[in-house]
Amino acid sequence: MNLSDVMLSVAKTLGGVVQSTATAGSTLYLTDSTLGANAEQYNGGTLFITSGSNSGAIRTVSTFIENKFTWTDAFTTPISAGVTYAAVNETFPRFVLSQGINEVLQNTYITLIDETLVTVAEQEDYTLPTGVNDVRRVEIATNDTAPYTYKPSHYWEEMNGTLRFYTNAPGDDAKKIRLFYAGCHGALAETGTVNAAIDRDWLIWAAVAWIYRNLIQNIHKDNPTANELLNEAKNMEANAANMARKHCLRVMAKDPVFFA
Repeated sequence: MNLSDVMLSVAKTLGGVVQSTATAGSTLYLTDSTLGANAEQYNGGTLFITSGSNSGAIRTVSTFIENKFTWTDAFTTPISAGVTYAAVNETFPRFVLSQGINEVLQNTYITLIDETLVTVAEQEDYTLPTGVNDVRRVEIATNDTAPYTYKPSHYWEEMNGTLRFYTNAPGDDAKKIRLFYAGCHGALAETGTVNAAIDRDWLIWAAVAWIYRNLIQNIHKDNPTANELLNEAKNMEANAANMARKHCLRVMAKDPVFFA
């Protein structure tokens, strides 16, 4: 799933989304004659294109006047009649949707894989690649080319940014080393793909909860409706997390290691 897909799902959960079909368009506007002409409703809002050659694209609405959405970042291919779209009002703008999801992703630990190290015969110490720590499993390839046929090693220790092999240091040169480690997902651009370890429902509700929490902090007052919506989102987030742990959203346990 792409970040843009999750953004639209979060927006739908928050409310204020209309889904419809263009009756005309160009590279810089989309017209939908079925909409009411509320000039303020979508100014500063977000437009998601959901079909056609621009499917998946997102634009910030510059103006909405007489059923016509405009934006400043032109498409290469013009919008045509029949293209479906979703429009989000200005209550939760584009950057808030993206920020809410990315704040969650950046604080979520999952199992990541690195395959940049290669063996040096009988070498015991290897400097871990930048960003790699909390190693859970080490595997050594048995073949020089694909299929590499990895086998786990149980004679290693992680120490101060170094992977150290003990009695069973790799005996061959230039064999790929595959490391499984715990790390945060990291932020994504709108076109970025969310790691498959992240449960979609949990991510949506966790982002909604973050957005409501941020809203309450920004208005600096006790808003009963916002607090009620935040509590509902937190409950849904917890329920989704419990379901997600059954099949994903968890970090690999560390393999047993032996130093004898």
